[in-house]
Amino acid sequence: MSPTTQLTGLMSPNDPDPVIRESWLRCYENYGLEPDRVPRPDVLTHAELSVMRAPAEELEMLAKGELDRMLRQLGDHVHLLMLASPEGTLMALRADPELEPVCHDALILPGARFTEDSQGTNGIGLCIRTLEPVSVVMEEHFAQRLAGLSCSVAPIFGPRGELAAVLNVTSLKPSNRTVHEIARKVVESSARRIENRSFDLRWAGQFVLRISPSGDFCDPAGEGRIALDDAGRLLDATPSTLKMLGADASVFGQRMQGLDDVDTLVRILRSSHPVVQRPTGAFSIQLANTSQQQPKAGYGAYIRRTGPANAVQPSRPRPGLEDIAGSDPYSLEQLRIARRLYERGLPILLQGETGTGKTLLARALHDAGPCRNGNFVSINCAAIPADLIESELFGYRPGAFTGAAKGGSRGRLLEADGGTLFLDEIGDMPLLLQSRFLQVLSEKEFVPVGGTEPVRVDFRLIAASFRDIDQLVLTQQFRADLNFRIQGAKLHLNALRDRADLERLIHEAFEFAAYEAGMALPRVTPQVLGALAAYGWPGNMRELQHVVRYALAMCEAGVVDLPCLPPNLFEQAEPPRLPAPASSGNIDIDDATALVEVLHRFDWNVSQTAQWLGVSRSTLHRRMKSFDIKRPGA
Repeated sequence: MSPTTQLTGLMSPNDPDPVIRESWLRCYENYGLEPDRVPRPDVLTHAELSVMRAPAEELEMLAKGELDRMLRQLGDHVHLLMLASPEGTLMALRADPELEPVCHDALILPGARFTEDSQGTNGIGLCIRTLEPVSVVMEEHFAQRLAGLSCSVAPIFGPRGELAAVLNVTSLKPSNRTVHEIARKVVESSARRIENRSFDLRWAGQFVLRISPSGDFCDPAGEGRIALDDAGRLLDATPSTLKMLGADASVFGQRMQGLDDVDTLVRILRSSHPVVQRPTGAFSIQLANTSQQQPKAGYGAYIRRTGPANAVQPSRPRPGLEDIAGSDPYSLEQLRIARRLYERGLPILLQGETGTGKTLLARALHDAGPCRNGNFVSINCAAIPADLIESELFGYRPGAFTGAAKGGSRGRLLEADGGTLFLDEIGDMPLLLQSRFLQVLSEKEFVPVGGTEPVRVDFRLIAASFRDIDQLVLTQQFRADLNFRIQGAKLHLNALRDRADLERLIHEAFEFAAYEAGMALPRVTPQVLGALAAYGWPGNMRELQHVVRYALAMCEAGVVDLPCLPPNLFEQAEPPRLPAPASSGNIDIDDATALVEVLHRFDWNVSQTAQWLGVSRSTLHRRMKSFDIKRPGA
């Protein structure tokens, strides 16, 4: 019986995929395999696996956040997630612990090798063979023992389009091609994100452009990357970029029309809508975070320093929207919503723990939005004394009050005209001022202190607070009508401990801290990475940055190990419980008697009292001053 006749008898007559059919033919004709006699995969020893994985350690680390993303997106449809080498060897494996016996019996474990010539038609082997995203669903596997599995796999490319790894998701339940068409798109998107981040690290310090056919840079999966030298010659590009631009690998080392003059590109990048023209169309461009022209800080600081820093360090610019979102699916979705609402002029309320980046996000929305040419005016409502807030916001006319400047003051609201007003800790805005501010939002005008004529003003509004504004409304500490006005949308920023890309953020924090310190990036031991990933991070990104700077200052011989971390970081002792006041129920901070009772219970410790009440120290001091409350004996 010929291989073609055997193939017709074994494969489903409804199978529409010629890629699968051609793979089965190779299994018969080229490899001499039989479906019921495919040998089990070879497995490397631990020492062999360590040698094989060493060049791909960075890629493995970059992939961890994407494995978490895929688990969230695909849910019950997948049970195993794998990263394999270009030779088909499994390097990283993520699986439910309950499935470990199944994986062990099937030799699906790190070090196992799944190629087409040894295991027949399978997702990893077929992806390596075709260099394209593929799905192999159940009986499409050549080996009968793999017929209960379904796999979707995508390639990850490295320098100049060479295969660097393959990303695979596997289902152990009965499935179909419809489900795995969706899974394949998810895996392909994750592979592109890993590929782009790896590209940014590889070409840190060079002129690197991000290229988008849609102009939307919210998700790196839809972007390409290109690296140019000072003469405009193409150093490297991701394969998707070459396809986008209508080029192939022969262009490496050459100049490309529309991208061949770095000085011109820099001028284009400074325009309001940076676009380059190619024969295949118009493409939006941005400078990558690692480019020598604009190194960035923040959540996406992929800066690799391999030698001593230059004598003069460039200034530290602000992180962009994509830096803040990283690869965390929840953050990406919140960012997409925030960007769309901000561009439409709706007010946004940002909620989240301290240190999660509310101020950074507000500034990034302004910088990327339609009001970027206006001012970004930031006001911390908890930091301005109560008797100065009104004049600070609304300005004043000459002679409006004792001590007023001779020429008066325009006020922060007028400074924000045509731009963005960011009100941080808006939950601490005094009630009387809330009424005036509500009028500004309703009528887009106000009367300065000491003035008689209204002043027109128009700005985008972003507010933020770590306090629950809805709860403040219920306790009558915040006006319900103002709450409705500031909440075109309420967005919550993930705590660092809840982000799917926590491990990637830890790596990036070390990379940029080393860059800032002008030192080569040290090796961070797995013990340190594990400890930092397991920590709760109550101070979020701000705390992470402090811890990383401390660790770099303490490291020796180019290694960050556990003794380099702050000694009190992982103390597990339970924090002292704050005593409860004698009265039960919510405390009204506008009730002087209740406020004195709480202060007394905390031995007049203002910080602990403010923490228990859920207000800032500045707010508590203002209440104490307004009620003339003083510590006994003071």
